[in-house]
Amino acid sequence: MTRLIVLSLVLVLSFAAFLARGLPQTARLERAWGALRQRERELEATRAEVDLPGADEYQALVARHARAQAQLDQRWAILTEGPPRAPAPALAALLEQTGVASLRRPAPLAEALLRDAAAAPEAEASIVAIVQALPDARGLDVEELALRDGGRPRALPDDVGLEEVEAQLVLTGALADVLAALERFAPERGEGLPAVTVQSASLRRIEPERWGNGVRALDTPPVRLSATLAVLFATQDAAP
Repeated sequence: MTRLIVLSLVLVLSFAAFLARGLPQTARLERAWGALRQRERELEATRAEVDLPGADEYQALVARHARAQAQLDQRWAILTEGPPRAPAPALAALLEQTGVASLRRPAPLAEALLRDAAAAPEAEASIVAIVQALPDARGLDVEELALRDGGRPRALPDDVGLEEVEAQLVLTGALADVLAALERFAPERGEGLPAVTVQSASLRRIEPERWGNGVRALDTPPVRLSATLAVLFATQDAAP
């Protein structure tokens, strides 16, 4: 009888302990399970909205990224390899020696370029690189050469170690000479930085009534080139 009473007391105490501790823990477990199910539903909804790629598509994206990285490395080598460049001439001296009459002092454009070059070292280096790339051709005329944002460089995206200064160029001349100028605005392997590149360009014929007397100095009817250029420099972190 005593043993039965003891067992009954143990059972009652166990049930009381379950009521005191087990029920709250069970409630917490149910709440945690409900929250987990809710997160699972939200995850499934997000997956449906995002439309994650499958394994094959993912591998294709990885291969595409690898090709893009290889292309970037190749372009970086084109821009940076080779011996250091000789020091560039000062802009004032270059404008005195250029064969383009509209760039020689006291032409208004020459004075404007000298003022723009004083804004920053990259501004002067950009103008020098562009003027040096112009061919020495008879009748070639620069109507406009202006730097954007005051010649302040901006870093290129994707952390490629390069920054650029944008410039707007408008020049006229014989078709062959204008095309030669356009071809010279392209990086060459081993030439190093700064390098002039073409972002966009348009070539148009000039109407005969606007040729003027200077057309006699040209071998062909004149054309006008409008181009947006970018002069590339190494960022401070990437510079040797």
